[in-house]
Amino acid sequence: MDTVHGRVVNKISWGPQVESFSGPRLRAPFARYTVMRAPEPLGPWRQLDTVGRRDPRYFRDSVYVFNDDSVVGGQLYYYIVLPVDALDGRSGMTNMTMHETSTDVDETTSGSIPRRFTLEQNFPNPFNPSTTIRFALPKSGRVELKVYNTLGQVVATLVNEEKVAGTYAAQWSVGSVASGVYYYRLQAGEFAQTKKLILLR
Repeated sequence: MDTVHGRVVNKISWGPQVESFSGPRLRAPFARYTVMRAPEPLGPWRQLDTVGRRDPRYFRDSVYVFNDDSVVGGQLYYYIVLPVDALDGRSGMTNMTMHETSTDVDETTSGSIPRRFTLEQNFPNPFNPSTTIRFALPKSGRVELKVYNTLGQVVATLVNEEKVAGTYAAQWSVGSVASGVYYYRLQAGEFAQTKKLILLR
């Protein structure tokens, strides 16, 4: 969440990797994205806008950024971005993100401490060859951030050390790891959370 000219704004960002992906429903050349929002993970979903391929209003520095300024402070929103082809076919490749407009970390204030633990969705996702995972710690302690394959085997340990309260970003550069679905898990004291990421070669 950000505040722009006194308004609450949720920033939704994603990478262009899916534009070269041909999913089961994407049978024509990629044309645009549809940005959708819902108050719950299962909907109802509402279309906010469409974003054209490499539209300079949204695409800068190899990243798409869409600002949703129709949100209300203190509310939780879910977003998905759907790739759409030239025949209006929608890809099955979607990624849900969650944004809370009552932010737990005041990123404009130096030295601010998060109010609770947070594990964000990695960005970009899908990705290749690297992705970033952000997390927040309201108190100091031992922290582990690991990546697992679908068999539950550890394929990467990104963090394994004592950390003070604050916000952090860990990067996973995959090297020779195969394409597929992986899971990353943050363990900090009694807090534990797992999320899914997708590597596309």
